[in-house]
Amino acid sequence: MKIAKQILIMISLLFIGVAASMATQAYASWSYPTIVNTDKKAFIVSMSQCVDSIYRQTPSHRHFPKELIIAQAILESGYGTSRFAHEANNLFGIRTWSEDTPHVKPVTHHNEWHGWGVKAYQTKCHSAFDLVRILNDLHFYQKLRDARDRGEDAHILVHYLESFSTNPAYGKLLESIIKNDLKS
Repeated sequence: MKIAKQILIMISLLFIGVAASMATQAYASWSYPTIVNTDKKAFIVSMSQCVDSIYRQTPSHRHFPKELIIAQAILESGYGTSRFAHEANNLFGIRTWSEDTPHVKPVTHHNEWHGWGVKAYQTKCHSAFDLVRILNDLHFYQKLRDARDRGEDAHILVHYLESFSTNPAYGKLLESIIKNDLKS
């Protein structure tokens, strides 16, 4: 009986290892849609496709309203035209505090490490994937997640993003983008 139990544990561990390897390979081969910034409409449509693609790979309880993600991309990157969007594929100004993580330094850093940089991504859609992860996993956004879980819409949720920006009007700016630029 003891040997059978040990064999069952070894088989389970092997299965878990194979499953983890397959998941890693699937993530590595996952291809996200290209974000287009030729005009505002093209940016919004391609961001929508990006978020749809991310959400196909993300459990539904971890989704945020698509308008929230797109509004943040618009505000943070100027419809994908910012320096960080071009040089780092970063649509959200997501930072890294590790010099070993691929990054771009702000021009005010004069190409020196000042303890942080703007994280660089393989594609712009990868930065959106990371934003969804950040909003779901970092403690700063617990109130945002609680409001999402209560069923609040994007117009309310934007006001729970105070930790994302130093601008006290950040939520109002996002709400304005949703009302004026993302009307269906």
